[in-house]
Amino acid sequence: MYQNDTKTVVSNVTPFPRPINWSNLRTDEAERIIRQRAQITGAVIFTDHTWDRVSERDIPREDVTEILLKGHCHEQPFRNEKGNWQVLISKRLSGSREAGAVTVILEEAENLVIRTVEWVDPK
Repeated sequence: MYQNDTKTVVSNVTPFPRPINWSNLRTDEAERIIRQRAQITGAVIFTDHTWDRVSERDIPREDVTEILLKGHCHEQPFRNEKGNWQVLISKRLSGSREAGAVTVILEEAENLVIRTVEWVDPK
């Protein structure tokens, strides 16, 4: 499609998302994976420890879901003791403090495991 007489080409092509580099996961890639998986019913697994912290820290499951869908990586993802990518993703909750979810990204299973939830206070 051309606009005016200047022959400027306008493209309606949507670029494909950049492939995930699983050997060196970047924060933007981790955020994209977490947001995609958080939308899938059953893809987010809460550990028993997480359920304890949800009650103790008064960060309900709905807020954890909001953190996963709209939050940002608080740090660079790293490989945990089992070799999976792990990151703290956080978001300021409406009318409250910033809360975070320590999230493990399971590459093969295409799941997320929430290890704990916590308040993220400024340093």
